[in-house]
Amino acid sequence: MKEEIKKIEFPKMVYHKDLGHKVVKDEKELEEAKKEGFSKEYIAPEKPVEIDVKEELVLAKDSIKILEKENEKLIKEIEALKKKAPKKGK
Repeated sequence: MKEEIKKIEFPKMVYHKDLGHKVVKDEKELEEAKKEGFSKEYIAPEKPVEIDVKEELVLAKDSIKILEKENEKLIKEIEALKKKAPKKGK
């Protein structure tokens, strides 16, 4: 069974690699956006997605701490391997 591809209704969101996303409300705005270099049409969200910035910041800081600890472990392992490695020219 072949599924039909539904035409995306307005509002649409278009994307530009340098300018980011832009919402267009009708065919005229869509054509203007395409002339400006926008492509990749998406269905625009009904309402903006809300992000808890404080929570995201806490999670990011936790991630940084974990990565710093992993980095320290790797640096110690590298130093230990350097000490064990045979010296050149001996």
